[in-house]
Amino acid sequence: MSSALLNSSLLQTLLCLVLCFALLSLLVSTLAEIVNSYYNERGAQLYKIISRLFDDNININFGQLLYNHPMITSLRKNINSLPQYISDTMFSQVIIEIIGNYSRNYSFDETAGAIKLASSNADIFERFKEGVSKMHYTPLKLMLMNMADRTESLSKDEHDRLAILESQIQHWYNDQMDRTSGWFKDLMRKRLRWIAFVVAITLNVDAIHLFSTLYTNPALRSDITAIAEQVADNYEKQKADTTITALQRAYNAAAAAETGKPTPDTNVLNRLIQKATQVEQMKTQQDSARLALLKSADTTLNLIGEINFPIGWTKRTPPILFFTHTSHYSAWACIWQVLLYIIGLLITAFSISVGAPFWFDVLLKLVNVRRAGKKPTTNTSN
Repeated sequence: MSSALLNSSLLQTLLCLVLCFALLSLLVSTLAEIVNSYYNERGAQLYKIISRLFDDNININFGQLLYNHPMITSLRKNINSLPQYISDTMFSQVIIEIIGNYSRNYSFDETAGAIKLASSNADIFERFKEGVSKMHYTPLKLMLMNMADRTESLSKDEHDRLAILESQIQHWYNDQMDRTSGWFKDLMRKRLRWIAFVVAITLNVDAIHLFSTLYTNPALRSDITAIAEQVADNYEKQKADTTITALQRAYNAAAAAETGKPTPDTNVLNRLIQKATQVEQMKTQQDSARLALLKSADTTLNLIGEINFPIGWTKRTPPILFFTHTSHYSAWACIWQVLLYIIGLLITAFSISVGAPFWFDVLLKLVNVRRAGKKPTTNTSN
């Protein structure tokens, strides 16, 4: 690949376009997380999955009882919320305790006016096995009985049996989570597309107009390329941190970028996000996660505005451009321009729905390719 191609206007334009898609996709992903947090989609989906595991239409649904266990209730942000994540270790421990408690004997103490629990010398594994035996026969009961039988065949030690039983339940739980994660991903993929389409229209991001403007404007292209390289460098540093998600790496890389320009006037979407942020700040700390997401969205929008991409509802961008230059177009030309505008919006919406990590990875690769083609500086003083 020649040096001329690596430093061409086309590569620079693609680099600027990818930066725009990366930031917009980061905004879309953040907005999707805000929607998920508002409706508690992850928590509701997890509740349905766990309830379905123990729903045999005959016995007590231990999955629903699990959500009343103190270890699980401590994960709730408030009384009306559901935990968005339950580890396999916590799930196995709580389920064994719940089924084991099902085998206990209870009585009512009239003197104290409270339920009295009969003492039992059985260990946790034995109580679990007895709790399973009290269940009415269903395939669920048979599966739990087989788990207990396999555990007994592997070890007679009380501690080892409990560890083996927990391991089997964890394996069963993880298999179910892997199987159902695809359903949630499909739901999120559809939601990302809708949010991406709304963002593309709200910010008026016509990919075709964006590309042509960047390609014919060397000064703007040069300014955005410098910022793209800065964001790519930030992202490369963030990739070394494996303790955070890919989305958080992308946000950190964008948040650390400095354009040296003042924050622009807020657009409609930015004003809505700022208003929502103010509302969340007035609430209790239980909404701190959603407040952080709103601030992330606002920061990303400000960065997009500071970079001065040729987007937005201005006289220089379609479709307002069509109405201010109608004398330059014939009727068929106007129809063609409108069609191109719609296609440009659809290209933008589809592109930014792919996800921020994808575009940030592409941005990093393009920056590395461009740098590989730069000619080394030579000392002409000698």
